[in-house]
Amino acid sequence: MNAAWAAGLLWIGGCMVRGSGEAGAPWYDEPPSITDVRWSCSLDEASWTIEVTTDAWSDGGTLWMARDLDRVERFTLRSTGADPQGGPDRLRTTLSVVADPRDAEDGNTTSFACTATVEASIAFRAVVLQPGTGAVSDCCDFGSELGLFDDSDEVPPCDRDWTAADTGG
Repeated sequence: MNAAWAAGLLWIGGCMVRGSGEAGAPWYDEPPSITDVRWSCSLDEASWTIEVTTDAWSDGGTLWMARDLDRVERFTLRSTGADPQGGPDRLRTTLSVVADPRDAEDGNTTSFACTATVEASIAFRAVVLQPGTGAVSDCCDFGSELGLFDDSDEVPPCDRDWTAADTGG
């Protein structure tokens, strides 16, 4: 092995994140817990933004939206701001509004309009996954209709409600 090649390997190895993806790394010791939830609907942009913050790295999550159990939409929450040292993780989805419920797509669009009527009757359930295992580590219900999903067979159970007081608002 020549010296330049060996130096290159040392340089690359020095840039690697310690413990990334391996059980037992500091950020895998405890499952991530939800520490903040924020959501908004922009009438001007016809889009929803939902953001969930955890106290440690997560393996992403899932978000459900509904006004009743006849139409439940499911979306992926993706990491958009994980602390490089394994600390807080920010999961987010931004969804454009479409008129036809059949056109709703995971990660892109929802059929729930940005109106006062919808905002007054919408329910969300967020589930956060543990890195390495993909097991559910935390969850919460938020929005106007807390507990709407409790009778659903397609949404995992959750017994935690998130209110404006939890967010400081």
